[in-house]
Formats: sequence, structure tokens, C-alpha cells
Amino acid sequence: MARGSLLNNKIVLLATICMMLPLAVARAQTSPDPNISLDSRVYSSDLVIEGRLVEPIKDPAVKDAAVRVTAIYRGAAKVGEKILVVGIGDYQKPSPGAGANVPVGPKDALILFLTRAGVGVKHVAFEGEAYVPNPEPWEDFGAGIRMVLRGDVCDFYERPSFSTRWGGPYPPYVMARNMIWPGPPTTVPEDAVLKYRQRLRESADRAFRWHARLDRPATATDIPWLISLIKERYKPLPPPSGGIDWKVNWYREAVAASAVGRLVELRDFRASIQAIAANPIYVNDFSRVFASPQGRDFLLERLADHSLGIPLRKSIGYLVEAAGLDYSANLPRSPATQPSEEHLALRNGSYLTRIAQIAADASSVGDNEIAIALLRMFAWQFSSSRDVPRGTQLALDLHGAASILRQVCANKKASGEIRFRAAETIYAFGEKEFAAVDLQCGPVLALVSPANEIAASTNAITFS
Repeated sequence: MARGSLLNNKIVLLATICMMLPLAVARAQTSPDPNISLDSRVYSSDLVIEGRLVEPIKDPAVKDAAVRVTAIYRGAAKVGEKILVVGIGDYQKPSPGAGANVPVGPKDALILFLTRAGVGVKHVAFEGEAYVPNPEPWEDFGAGIRMVLRGDVCDFYERPSFSTRWGGPYPPYVMARNMIWPGPPTTVPEDAVLKYRQRLRESADRAFRWHARLDRPATATDIPWLISLIKERYKPLPPPSGGIDWKVNWYREAVAASAVGRLVELRDFRASIQAIAANPIYVNDFSRVFASPQGRDFLLERLADHSLGIPLRKSIGYLVEAAGLDYSANLPRSPATQPSEEHLALRNGSYLTRIAQIAADASSVGDNEIAIALLRMFAWQFSSSRDVPRGTQLALDLHGAASILRQVCANKKASGEIRFRAAETIYAFGEKEFAAVDLQCGPVLALVSPANEIAASTNAITFS
């Protein structure tokens, strides 16, 4: 290879490291709580063991190998039993020199978090049960296996590639005692391995108790315990340094997700709002609880309740969008569980108008975060269907909403962003509604044509 090419490659590598280093430091400062992370992995694993490969992996093309169990923390296995671990050939130790990395072997003490392999995954020369490593979906390290080495429990990282994918890292995974990024030296306690094994045993005990309650359908008597567990599993992370918002700031873990799933099955409106207040990470999971006329009415009542605080009301505003902005009063319903058709027509026939009124009321009392969130939601939902013919009921509802939002535009005491968002929303409703905006709130300096609609959200637009 030419000397110039080698130099260019080194420059590119150095530049990549320089760009990634601040991100890595920020990420290290926003790691999830280690006990919650361990609980999540143990809970979601079918088998948690210590073990060693039965034979060395000699062929680089071979990725599946037998592991002999040496200790059991969770799952149906016995010490001395052999299991097949699919993909373990992708786990490597770094070469001490410049050579290629070395696959893990029989001398390496491994801690494995495993789930049962899919149907049909079986090695032709192995009759035992097959398992796959169980990484957390947010992680680009860990990868479902750890190694006990020199008194420490070491992770496997995706390396040297910097690419990640949703659902886990790309192989191969290379063992590292610490993160691959430079940083202050880490002192390993003498009893680090003993403490980690104790944490594993305690986590396995908790997983057993949680599965005993969460593996069966919940009842109303379980609600307080479910909310308590959901709250207990919420550990807010510190704000990321440098403004870098890593996805671990929205870290979802298996125990809370399972508790949320059971609570969702109960379709209890009040309990769902309590759970969202306790752990807002899972707000999206509750959208189907409110995907009914009564559920949407309940959300609007809570959205207008200023005593709930802005963070919870913003979550409720998201649920209003996720549960559906429009529904008909004429859908078939069960008389035992739904209000009368007359009540539905009276309250739900103007659903969008009521949302617009909540946004206007929020703006009038300076509650701009809620008002802007609702207006942006409106604009996003209806901009793509701006020129689509709409039914009579929806058209009337949008007209009522537009009438309220034109008053927001005309209110010169409102902030410029509020007035712009209101005009942007009316524009999304349709040309007929937007034609009246200039008459109501003065000239709009720079609202764009439909062909350039995306730019409207980023332009600085003011009102006279």
C-alpha cells in the first residue's frame, strides 16, 4: 500500500476517534442504574449460568459451540450439563500483539445470559437444547456474555466498528476490561467477582418472585403493587453533558415493561395515569388503554387540569395523539360498557374543537409548553391530509377548532411562537379555514405554499 494511503487512513481513524470521544464520555456519564440493568437482563433471560466451552473453536466460520455449565443462577439446567450456545464464536479476546483477535476458549470462565433459540435452531452434531445470548436492546456493549478475568467481570464490546443498530450491536464482540475509550484508570476491588456473583443470586431471587406475579393475568387488587413496581424501576438519569441525548435516557427495562403490560390489560384509566406519573418512559405503552371514546374524554379532562403539572400533562397530550384524534359517535359499542349514543354525540362530536379550546386556555394563562405541544400535534396530524376530502362531522369539528385558533392568532399578548403554531395548525386544516386567518389576526409575513410546507416550521415567522 502507498505511504500516502496509509497516512490518509491514519488521519481518518484519528478524526473518527476525536469525533467519537466526546460522545463516549457523555455516554459514560449517563449509564443506566447497574442494578436495574442487571435485574432486567436476568429477568428476561431463560438461563443465567457460568460455563466454559467444551472444546476450542478452531474454524473461524464456526459460530455455535457447546458450553458446559459450571454454576446456575436462573433456569432449568444442571451443573455439568452441556448446552449449545448459538453465535458464541463471535465473542473474542483481544490479541496481545498486532494479530487477529482470538475466540473465547475452554480456559475462559464465562457468565452467560441466555434465551432459548428459535424453533429449528439446532446444531447437526448436538442433541441438547440451543440458546442464544440475551443482550439488552439498547446496548452496544455487554452483548449477553461476560468473562471473569484477573479478579474482574469483563464486558464484550462491539469493536473496532463505531456503527450500532437498533436491537443490539454488530458482531464480532471483543472482551475489554474497561470501556475502549481513554479515561482515568479503574481500580478493581479484590472481591469484585464475589460481589458480582452475589448480585446475580439476589437478582435471580427477585426475578423468580416477579415472574410468579407477572406471568399471570393481573386483577384489580394487583394495581397498587404494579404501580409501586413501575415507580421503583424508574431511575432518572442525569442530563447528558454537551447536550448529547443518548437513547439510554429513555432506557426501557424488562421488569417495568412487563408490569406495564399487565397494567395495560386492566384498562384502568386512573391507574394508567398514576403509572405514567411514576414512570414516564412507558407512556407510549398506555395509548391503547385510552383508544376509546371514554378514554379520550378522560384524557381531555386530565389535560385541562392544571394541578397535574406540566410534565404529566405533556405525557397526557402525547396520549391524546397516540389514542387517536378523531373518532365517530356511530361506531358499534357494547351498552354495558359504553355511554349512550346521545351522550357520545354531544360530547365527542366536537372532540377536536375541545382540544383546540384546551390549547387556547393553556396559552391564555401562560402555559405555553402545553399549548405548543398540542398545536404541533394538530399540525403534524392534519398536514398530510390537508387536501383530502373530509366527512361532514370532521369538517364541522375542524371548523370549530379553527375558529378558536383564529382567536389565538388575534391575541397579540400571546407569544410569537404560539401565534405561529396556531396559524400553522389552521393551515394544516385546509385552505378554506386558512383563508380567514389574515382577516382575523393581521398579515402573516411568510407562510409558504403547500409545495414548500416543510420549511414553514423552521422559518422565523412574525405577526404585525
